Amino acid sequence: MLVLVIGATGGTGSLVTDRLLADDHDVRAAVRRPEQADDLAAGVQPVVADLEGDLGHAFEKVDAVMFCAGSGSQTGADATLRVDLHGAVRTIDAAVAHGVSRYVMLSSIAAGDPMQAPESM
Repeated sequence: MLVLVIGATGGTGSLVTDRLLADDHDVRAAVRRPEQADDLAAGVQPVVADLEGDLGHAFEKVDAVMFCAGSGSQTGADATLRVDLHGAVRTIDAAVAHGVSRYVMLSSIAAGDPMQAPESM
């Protein structure tokens, strides 16, 4: 199975990537910049795809998607909306457009009702 990991260079994303490789899956990792490919495990196919830009090509021939991306704790609310919300929606739309039926999203507390989360979230 070919799994696209979005956020593969982050802490959790790299653990997910390692686990997928250990289970003999083919892994494609979406990276924002070409130089991030150097941070990927051996055997991972990098593809440059930005959550705020062009990303549809990353979904070609993909069987499943694992969304591990996040704007990070050091960014403001605007980046959280652009990446964590709008970026996620764009990847869901791309998965649907490419016929990908398996989509797993790593999320956080109150993901089902974000307006009820603590202000610090």
